[in-house]
Amino acid sequence: MLNKKIILLGTFIITTLLTCKEETVPQIRMAGIPWPGYEPLYTAASLGYFDSNIRMLEFPSASEILRAFKNSNLEIAALTLDEVIYLTSEGFKGKIVLVLDVSNGSDVLLAHKNITTPSQLKGKKIGVEYTALGAYMLSRFLEINHIKLAEINMVPMEIDSHEELFLAHKVDAIITFEPTKSRLIQKGANTIFSSAQIQGEIVDVLFVREDIFKKYPDVITNIKKGWYKSLDFMDKNFSVAALKMKPRLNLSEEELKNVFKDIPLGDKIMNQKLLETTPPPLLQTLKKVNSVMLENKIIKNNIYPEDLVK
Repeated sequence: MLNKKIILLGTFIITTLLTCKEETVPQIRMAGIPWPGYEPLYTAASLGYFDSNIRMLEFPSASEILRAFKNSNLEIAALTLDEVIYLTSEGFKGKIVLVLDVSNGSDVLLAHKNITTPSQLKGKKIGVEYTALGAYMLSRFLEINHIKLAEINMVPMEIDSHEELFLAHKVDAIITFEPTKSRLIQKGANTIFSSAQIQGEIVDVLFVREDIFKKYPDVITNIKKGWYKSLDFMDKNFSVAALKMKPRLNLSEEELKNVFKDIPLGDKIMNQKLLETTPPPLLQTLKKVNSVMLENKIIKNNIYPEDLVK
């Protein structure tokens, strides 16, 4: 009888411990938008490179990702530095754990074919996703070309409506990015300004909610390993990877090859260089972007960029 009680007690303890262990590994929701630089995340998920508790989601726009973060409906997201700064200025706490890519011309201001110079945009309608990357790109375009915000007509719109509204001539120009960039250029749009003119400022990173970062370091390690493994897969099997990307980006394999020429992906060398040295060079970029956003009133509250990378 005593032995039976001991066995039952042992079984109860083991079951309890296993249950507690399962409860400490929550479902981690990670999201991105249709952008070539985020595709290795989706490729990794489709190939089973991430742990089963990591759920990869796709959102139609960065604005929706920002809203989801604010509403505690996401734990991890692929974002641009300015979007990270915006969230942080709103009181959200998180950490940058991975550099995903650097845009070297894939973020653009496109105009209809009758507009060929920046000055011709004075008095014209420019479509912008203002709560996200578009606000930063617009402010840098205006600054570099000595145009005042009051001299243009800004039309707020989210990325999933960019192509439709531009082709319908609802705006004269639009700030957008791949894959919309390639499709609109094929239909006659002119590039007036691009991220190639502000090299190193448009950086995409993986941003993790602070509580997740602190409680589950193994989750972050698994994601980083999956990312690098996915980059290796894409390098060796690009045709297969291109087929996986097509449903989201609607670009052919050849078009994707050209697109990635302007989007250096965050391999181990890039991450060691930008994020993993002391102090990380990415910190200086964060400070510059933060300064521009404050000056242009894109954010109301100053942040401490050091908190994002330490």
